[in-house]
Amino acid sequence: MSQFDEHIKSLPNGAIEIQLFPEETVKKFESFDRFYDFVKYEQTFWSKYNKGNLAQIEKYFNGTLSNLNNSKNLQEQNIKQAIDHLKSAESKMKVNAYPCVYSDSTIGKFL
Repeated sequence: MSQFDEHIKSLPNGAIEIQLFPEETVKKFESFDRFYDFVKYEQTFWSKYNKGNLAQIEKYFNGTLSNLNNSKNLQEQNIKQAIDHLKSAESKMKVNAYPCVYSDSTIGKFL
């Protein structure tokens, strides 16, 4: 088990839990890889909409994915800093306000 997964297991309910703004649906991620894949999916989905007001959503997920990439890159050199980047990405995904709009949400599908 990676140190990222150990950190995630230490969280309440043993997982990163994200409410899919603006709805009540909650997704649980019990591993770093699953959380990373979810953020990458959102970033890829929103990258098609990189103009106008929707560009803010794309930029938001780009920043979150950047945090996770920094985590991966630092895990061998500085695990504390790598975990800090993971925590930052987790916090961003829990904002529950625009521009943190999820593709599977009603609003995400509408936009």
